[in-house]
Amino acid sequence: MTPGALDSAWARIVDEHGADEEGVVPIGGAALIRVNNREVEAISGGEDALDSLEWAVNEVLGEALEGAETIVVAEERTLVID
Repeated sequence: MTPGALDSAWARIVDEHGADEEGVVPIGGAALIRVNNREVEAISGGEDALDSLEWAVNEVLGEALEGAETIVVAEERTLVID
């Protein structure tokens, strides 16, 4: 990834959406969590989990990182049915 790209993107995201005391950024029904200087986790739950994730990753994070040299999406899915 372009050096500093995530730093700049994260600052923009926090400025636009706010963050709690632990640094978690709520995005509608989802949340973005900065793991380190190269990784962000997106989490969601509930009925509209996939829609919330799509918005958080593609719209918010994707737009903030637009123009970054390299973006890699690692995928992990967990489905829990009550």
